[in-house]
Amino acid sequence: MKLHAIASQDLQYFETSQFITRLFSDIASLNLDLTKDNEMNERFQLLKAQANEFYNALGQIQAMADTKRLEELDLLRDRKLSTIRLCIATFRYREEPEIKEALTVANIILSRYEGLEFLNYEAESKGIRKFLDEWNKEENDYHVQVLGLQLHLSNLSEVADAFDNVFATRSLTVLSKETYDGKMLKSQMLGTYSSLAKYILAMCDFKKDEGFYPPLLDAFNNGRKYYADLLAKRKGVEGKK
Repeated sequence: MKLHAIASQDLQYFETSQFITRLFSDIASLNLDLTKDNEMNERFQLLKAQANEFYNALGQIQAMADTKRLEELDLLRDRKLSTIRLCIATFRYREEPEIKEALTVANIILSRYEGLEFLNYEAESKGIRKFLDEWNKEENDYHVQVLGLQLHLSNLSEVADAFDNVFATRSLTVLSKETYDGKMLKSQMLGTYSSLAKYILAMCDFKKDEGFYPPLLDAFNNGRKYYADLLAKRKGVEGKK
């Protein structure tokens, strides 16, 4: 038994809502007494509570005219950050003194701004500005050249500018706090979802209860496969553009 692979963080807000709602529906159809496993049930009830918060935030976010564009730009800037990390990582086994020195500086900067992608919109924007400012210091010019980061940093700067411009002109009918919370609530909810899925997978091996844990695992995998296929199709379409 295994969990079907899915990059759930890549789901858009409304897809995430449908993804979690489908799980609740599939589990309800099993007519299982979830209190049979109190630890699992507590985590499941936490997921339900987090989902309700997310649904409420979604209502606020949906009213915002620029939400879809913001979400696309936020995902894009997250990917630009990941690209910079991956570029730096390719040098980790090089022994040239100038590269080792540049890596030392790069790793210090990366450690200062670890987890930027999981911050709310405003905090991530500020963090990216500081991250770029670090690299733009005169003493880091040579390190940027050695690691070939010029284009990647420029790309991140362009996307960050585009995001900030859209965010600055967002609809005034939505309070900014609710908009920020959407990203954090999504991350927290999917974190709970992931831990619950892994727990059920483990219990399928440990408990060998064919009538309880395997059907729950199937309920998780039904939604995971559907939305993993959706993400794969979207990626394929984007790759052809």
